[in-house]
Amino acid sequence: MQLVPVPGREFENLPMDYNFMLNQSGTTQGDPDQHEYWGNRMRDGLLQAFDRSYGGNRAPLITGNHFESGNGGTYMRAVEEAIATVCMKEGVR
Repeated sequence: MQLVPVPGREFENLPMDYNFMLNQSGTTQGDPDQHEYWGNRMRDGLLQAFDRSYGGNRAPLITGNHFESGNGGTYMRAVEEAIATVCMKEGVR
């Protein structure tokens, strides 16, 4: 797995739901008012990483997801939205 940007932060992260959760709330039961924001940040980081690869060396974007409902299922939503966006691009399988 390559590192992906963490929007709004100064570091990159492994593209896994657990890593984003750990850096955002530290728990699967974080502030419900932040769930949408956290998921959007993960989605945006995945999309930035995809764009970097798609416009560069074309390496596959590999994500890890535990299919968990932590933080309101926001990380599963993030992955689903990223997949729906990138799979429509030419040459993506």
